[in-house]
This record gives sequence, structure tokens and C-alpha cells, in this order.
Amino acid sequence: DIFISIHCNAAPRKKVKLKTMRGSETYFLSLAKTDDARATAAMENSAIEFEQPQKNVANQDDVQFILWDMVQNEFLTESSDLAELVQESLSRKLPSEPNRGINQAGFYVLNGAYMPAILVETSFISHKEEEKLLKKPDNLKKIALGIAGGLAAFAQKYKKEMGQ
Repeated sequence: DIFISIHCNAAPRKKVKLKTMRGSETYFLSLAKTDDARATAAMENSAIEFEQPQKNVANQDDVQFILWDMVQNEFLTESSDLAELVQESLSRKLPSEPNRGINQAGFYVLNGAYMPAILVETSFISHKEEEKLLKKPDNLKKIALGIAGGLAAFAQKYKKEMGQ
């Protein structure tokens, strides 16, 4: 089993660099290493409160996250590999879009996935040009093929490692 959560990224309107915030990035569950990764996770996690008000995402403390992280540790390497392969494939399918790389963050949606799990930010919906691209079927197909290509590469890699 594999879990892939697909999203469109967004930058707060007050950000000075809003015009430069473009491209795709892929996350796997771990403690965030950068301020941008923490901010992206916080924004995504806050959306859960609107979708599922009974969940108290904002009050998840670091100890609770560390416990979840220990459970997820079994799949950390596989999730990291999957994120790398998907991001590489997306970058090949969308060569004119910036490759924002692979990041780690505490996304709520990845908690509890007892399998390799990633979150893909396909592009910035808050960027005018990328918003237009998200409305084009050809571009959506490239995104889908990029994610599928990374998934296929992951399956091939683990088939070889398992001797199949």
C-alpha cells in the first residue's frame, strides 16, 4: 500500500516574494527542517479544522508528534524514496516549472498512514500563471503522469530489492 495526498500550494498574500513562489514540491512525514516547510504544514493542517471540526489539530503537541513519528519510522526510508522519485518525475514532466525539492513536515494527513506516504504540492494556486496552468487539461495530465512515473519507479526499485 502507498498513500499519496495531492494538493495545490499557496502563499500568503502579504508575502513579498509571492511572485517568485512557484513550482512543485513533495513532502514526507517528519519534523519540519525549514520555516517554509513548517508554514506549509501549518496551513494544510489548519484546513483539516474546517473539514473535520471535531479534530483538534492545532493542539497536537511535539510529544504527540514524536510518538506518531516513532510509529511512522518503519516507513520513513520508503516515504523519503517515494518523495524523491515522484519529485524527480514531476520535474521531468514540468521542466519549465521550478523544482522546489523534497521536504519534511508534520502534515496531519500523513499521520497514521502505516505505509510509505507523501504529500505532493503540485504548484502554487496563488501564483497567477500557475493558476492558469492548473485549468489546462494538458498541464493536469503532465502532473498526473509525473506522479505516476515516480510511483512506477518506486515500484520497480522495491521489486528489485525484494528479488522479484
